[in-house]
Amino acid sequence: MKNKNTNNPVKYRKKKYYSINEVAAIFNVNIWTIRLWCNRFEILEPRSNNKGDISFSFADVERIGLISHLAKEKNMTLDDVRKELELMHGKEAENKKTNPLS
Repeated sequence: MKNKNTNNPVKYRKKKYYSINEVAAIFNVNIWTIRLWCNRFEILEPRSNNKGDISFSFADVERIGLISHLAKEKNMTLDDVRKELELMHGKEAENKKTNPLS
């Protein structure tokens, strides 16, 4: 049975960084899917150590959750997801210009 909370990383907030394996498990996707999203979406900023291990900040995990939601639950193509994220990012930038305290 699938856990309905898999797209909610809040319960994992205690950690500063998450491995690619942990992120893939949180969102019930393959590691290669996470790697593909990292290559396709500039908003993701994973870290890589000397051994090549990839880790994600909590902010990245939240962004991956949004990408996962749009791609899997809203059945959007990755191009559509990118456009949606650009619209969302544009609105955030506009809100910061009009209300710099937010």
